[in-house]
Amino acid sequence: MEPSANDGRPGVMAWLSNFIRSDNTGGVFYGWRLVVVGFLVILVGRQIGETAALTAYSTLLYEYVGNGAKWYSVVILVGGAVGLLALPFLGSAIDQIGPRRVVRIGLALVGVTVLLAAVPVRGIQVLALTATGGLGLVGIYLPAITTLNHWFRRRLVVALAALFFAVAIAAAIVDFAVPLLADVVDWRIVMVAVGLIVLVATPVLSRASRDRPEDWGERPDGLGAVPDRSVPNYAWREALRSGQFWMLAAAICCTSAVESISHVYATPVIVDRGVELDTVPDIRRLNSYLTIPFILAGGFLGYRWPIRYVLSGAAIATAIGIGMMFIGQMLEFLIATLLLAAASGVSVAPGIAAAGDYFGRRNFAAVTATIFFLKYLAAFPLLPAVGWLWSVWFGGSSLVAVAAAALSLIGAGLFFLMGQPRLSPSQPAANSSIS
Repeated sequence: MEPSANDGRPGVMAWLSNFIRSDNTGGVFYGWRLVVVGFLVILVGRQIGETAALTAYSTLLYEYVGNGAKWYSVVILVGGAVGLLALPFLGSAIDQIGPRRVVRIGLALVGVTVLLAAVPVRGIQVLALTATGGLGLVGIYLPAITTLNHWFRRRLVVALAALFFAVAIAAAIVDFAVPLLADVVDWRIVMVAVGLIVLVATPVLSRASRDRPEDWGERPDGLGAVPDRSVPNYAWREALRSGQFWMLAAAICCTSAVESISHVYATPVIVDRGVELDTVPDIRRLNSYLTIPFILAGGFLGYRWPIRYVLSGAAIATAIGIGMMFIGQMLEFLIATLLLAAASGVSVAPGIAAAGDYFGRRNFAAVTATIFFLKYLAAFPLLPAVGWLWSVWFGGSSLVAVAAAALSLIGAGLFFLMGQPRLSPSQPAANSSIS
């Protein structure tokens, strides 16, 4: 007996074909190619450039210890503070001139600053290395994710997960290869080579980048012909007046602070378990590798379930993991390591996609940059405060664990209470005038 024709289910290839098809033209959605372009932009402009800069900076500190090395830390601190204060304004610039143009400018500046780091003048070297880190975040990373937010709606979290998954794998390779290369040849030669690679790649990658799909006869996946009437589309000022923005920002500040605490203070916890200090870098490297597969898992979970549920669940898992890490013994510590890696990986793509999901495309870069600003600003005083508490309070590690777990649970509650995305205040008026 032959099966009925209606009983057959689409195979994996048919499902994949429908998943990557364009809702507008019926062909392959161009946005998926932009995931590859974004990966290459971040790989060349941020991962390779920033890793080379960090390698050169550590070498400079080693060469000039006792000869003004303390000023290097001052310059790095001032550079970081200036970059932090400039984040919201630079995010607004991306929204105004488009991520494609910012990618071109950002890559060119990264290439130039990396080349300047090879100039045998200490002041120029340190200033160039300081600028490279800030340019990698604002001039490379932020426009890359803004591009994906412009092109994706329904599958945004999956596209971001694919991007971050590829970047994480490449970062693991680059973090190993660049310092090894700097040990074989002079680090200045490495900097010149990296700078030239970035400059050569700049015109190619900027030409392959895109701003908005409407410029190319497309539209974000899952949206109709007039997307602004059906999904949130906030101006930056409207977002800052929204309670959902501050709930999202506060939740991200809570969970990011807890993740920073577990990352920074994991070393003394590992040593307290009887592990030799020399093996701590290997354990931490293993933990970063464990995070990578869960990045993809977070993308598919965010595609199947509301993003706020995924982020809330990851925050609860973080609270459990950090409690086990600080308070438990070696077995609990190993379980906590896996749990924290899973929670960290799962929250990567949904944590970025939430801004696009709730506030749309109009000022995504400015909104995201503002959240980054608040996140880094919150972590700045918290980490030294945790260290002080640990050192002066009897049983400080247990108190830190309880406080960090409570902070993560607060973040989980804020994610959960955000509710569904809502239209901006200006959108209903626009709809009524059109109808």
